[in-house]
Formats: sequence, C-alpha cells, structure tokens
Amino acid sequence: MDSAFMKRIVIASGLLGLLVASAFLATSGVAAALSALAGIAIGVLNFAAIRYVVSNVVRPEATESGSGAVAVLYVVKFMAIAGAVYLLVAVVGIDAMAFAAGFGAVIIAMTVVGATMVSTINNDDVTEIG
Repeated sequence: MDSAFMKRIVIASGLLGLLVASAFLATSGVAAALSALAGIAIGVLNFAAIRYVVSNVVRPEATESGSGAVAVLYVVKFMAIAGAVYLLVAVVGIDAMAFAAGFGAVIIAMTVVGATMVSTINNDDVTEIG
C-alpha cells in the first residue's frame, strides 16, 4: 500500500465521517456527533496500525528472521484498540451506536477507495482466464 492509497482512505474516512457525524448531530445531538467522530479517529488509527503490522510481516527480512515480534505487536495493537473502545464506551459513556457508525465509516471508506482504484486498472493489465 502506498502513501497515496492511505491518504485517499483518510480523506474518504474524514468526508464520510463528517456526513455520519452531521446526521447524528441533526438527529441525536452534539454528544452523538462527537461519539461518531471518536469512532472515526479510532478506526483510522486502527487501520494505520494494521497497515504497519502487515507491511512488516510481508517484508522479505521478516520471513527470514521470523515474524514473532510482529505477531506480538499485532496482539498489543488489538489490546490497545479494545481497551480504548472499552474506556470510551463503558467508562466515558459515549454513544455506542454513533461510535460504531463512525468506526464503520472507515471500513466503508476503505471499500470505496479500493473499488475506485480497481476500476482504474488498464484493461491491458488484465489477463483472461480460460
């Protein structure tokens, strides 16, 4: 994944997130809109962390020396994200539905950006099967 792809995902997440937050602001108030924005922030951080871990796993050097440290890093990342979500929802008391909608906006943005990038592939680069 190049930096342009990551930049597109962050921009698309932000735009879609603002749309989601605006919808919650109009229907449920400021607290729900802020919860949606928190979901977007955690979702983007999660995506960036996954990108970092996966890019370190697929490096040729990682396969030669073993990727045990990277696996530990992934577990630490997962526990940090889960802990942050728990703190925000259970302790702080943010709106869980709005948070989930914001977090989901990042997943939708990744899908849309990926689909738009696939649609730009030149037909000459595609080989037919069968």
